Amino acid sequence: MLCPFPVVDLQAALKKYPGAQEFVWSQEEPRNAGAWSFVRPRFENALRVRLKFAGRPELAWIATAIGEQHTKEAEEVINQTFA
Repeated sequence: MLCPFPVVDLQAALKKYPGAQEFVWSQEEPRNAGAWSFVRPRFENALRVRLKFAGRPELAWIATAIGEQHTKEAEEVINQTFA
């Protein structure tokens, strides 16, 4: 659940990983769609941690209509997430 934003839950989760230096928001939707624009400012302001984005670039459409291309893009999102 993103609203209300789960600050307390996220703080508790982050305390479990005191050595973590990088935090990544991963989404299949393009950067200008999905929850990224909602989550990033709340995450960074409340938790004082920089959040990186892993996903498709800003696009005028939310998904490709070509299955093979969609699979390739989904794999790239996974690769970005765990790079």
